[in-house]
Amino acid sequence: MELALYLSNVDDLRSIEQGLRRIDFWNSPKFVFEIMFGNDSSTAEYFGNLAAAEWLENYLAAQDSFSRLYFGQEFCENLIPSSDVLQEVVAFAHDLQLSFTYVTGYVTDAGLAATRRNLALLAEQAPGSEVVFNDWGVLTVLAEEFPSLVPVLGRLLIKQQRMARFTTTPPPVNLRGINATETVVRAGQQEALRALNLSIPEYRERLEGLGVRRFDLDIVPQGVELPADVWGLEASCYYPWGYVTGSRNCLTAGVLEPERSFVVTDSRCAAPCRRFNRATKVLQFPQATVQRGNSVFIYHTDYAAPYLLGEIPVDRIVFEPWIPL
Repeated sequence: MELALYLSNVDDLRSIEQGLRRIDFWNSPKFVFEIMFGNDSSTAEYFGNLAAAEWLENYLAAQDSFSRLYFGQEFCENLIPSSDVLQEVVAFAHDLQLSFTYVTGYVTDAGLAATRRNLALLAEQAPGSEVVFNDWGVLTVLAEEFPSLVPVLGRLLIKQQRMARFTTTPPPVNLRGINATETVVRAGQQEALRALNLSIPEYRERLEGLGVRRFDLDIVPQGVELPADVWGLEASCYYPWGYVTGSRNCLTAGVLEPERSFVVTDSRCAAPCRRFNRATKVLQFPQATVQRGNSVFIYHTDYAAPYLLGEIPVDRIVFEPWIPL
């Protein structure tokens, strides 16, 4: 199992020792649990990730260690790193002998121009690096202009059921007019919740023709349906923070500039997402969600075990010490 470390902010890179420090989760005093599951989302994130670091270490073999650095921005083109920042991070990865993966998001024309600039720098200074793409335009640029970089299908382009409302308590089954048993119907429901768009052979064939050999998944409570050979591809998953949903409009930025809650503007964003979260709650999820910036995230707990233990055939875990936005 390959372990990768994912950072979306260069300031997190500079304080990485805090994010990877372990705590004795099970013997923590009561006030720690109250902080973790209380209303202070920033403190909850910090202690939650300390616990996740320990869980990850307990699940995996003692000899496993981080061998790859993920860096970039999936969710907001206003946060695309500058070339200077990317150069600093590439040098950091080189100095620590870590393989490098640059993460990109969905973009407008302006965001594509900024992404192309960074891809050019990456192709020059770290050819052979991976690039996670979450926008078909970025994949086109990679295929046509930067053949030395390795494309990876990002999680935002994976069609998986992130809002599976019935993973713990299934809905009643109405069998009227259905020539099947309830067991068969429920099995079909579960299969539908676990399915991926990658199960379509023509879709995989097109991706492979463009050089895609790996895809990134989100962990979901119901699991995913992957064949043992993963269709000849390689799969990664993100832990402990999973993406649930998001948009180009940003309710967090709307706290300071109300129009940003409804429309995309060309003016510079003050990036309040780097200072506070918006409270959010989705009742059908097994635990609380967090809204940061324009996206909603969920903290994975025990249902991540099949991914970490290899029961679901992923060969890379991408660990996020902080919410990657």
